[in-house]
Amino acid sequence: SAALPIGRAGKPDLAAAPRGALLAVLQLGTAVLVILPVLALTQPFLPRVPTAALLGAAVLFLGLSFRRSARDLQGHARAGALVMVDVLARTAAGPRRDPRVDALAAFRAMFPGLGEPVAVRLDPRSPAVGRTLSELGVRGKTGATVLAIAREEEPVMIPAASERLRAGDLLALAGTHEAVEAARELLGSEAADPSS
Repeated sequence: SAALPIGRAGKPDLAAAPRGALLAVLQLGTAVLVILPVLALTQPFLPRVPTAALLGAAVLFLGLSFRRSARDLQGHARAGALVMVDVLARTAAGPRRDPRVDALAAFRAMFPGLGEPVAVRLDPRSPAVGRTLSELGVRGKTGATVLAIAREEEPVMIPAASERLRAGDLLALAGTHEAVEAARELLGSEAADPSS
């Protein structure tokens, strides 16, 4: 409930998709933990065909439920990435006051449980310039996730592992405080300065 709070009455529930996916995973796991021992104990006493049909129907039902929840979660995550891309675009191209503060606060309110996204600008002298995210292994080595990248000379994008970083890129990092700090070290960057 802390990470995925239920929306107030009359307001949209912005954490419904992640909460639904979590619930589907818990239901699927619980079903497997219950069905397998019951099946092992009753298998010698029950006919094989009806038991297999019943088990297949249960797995199909749970699988369809899980698929729907995963599709909803994917749409929720994509919407979150697009909002983050918009925030980064306004930070990179907007006026030199600090529009990032209000935008990130609104982002956190819209997508609870994602953590505290931090904007980091890639220094031109960084050893990460010219390397891909997979070559750097940002997530594997630090635990931080690159949510989005904004560039002044081209449209903002949602990064793939093959995305090659450039000097001046503005990255949105999410993760624990320690993970974000480790990612900053790896990238050779500092937190984005709103006045730059």
